[in-house]
Amino acid sequence: MHNLAKRFHEMDIHATLQNDLAVYFEQHGKTESTHHH
Repeated sequence: MHNLAKRFHEMDIHATLQNDLAVYFEQHGKTESTHHH
C-alpha cells in the first residue's frame, strides 16, 4: 500500500509540474510568438 501511495504522490507532483509548465508557456509563449512573427 505504501508503494501505491508513493506512486500517487509522484503522479500528483508530475501533474502539478505539467500544469505549471502549461501556464508558463501560455504566458510566455504568446509574447514569444509575436516576436518571431
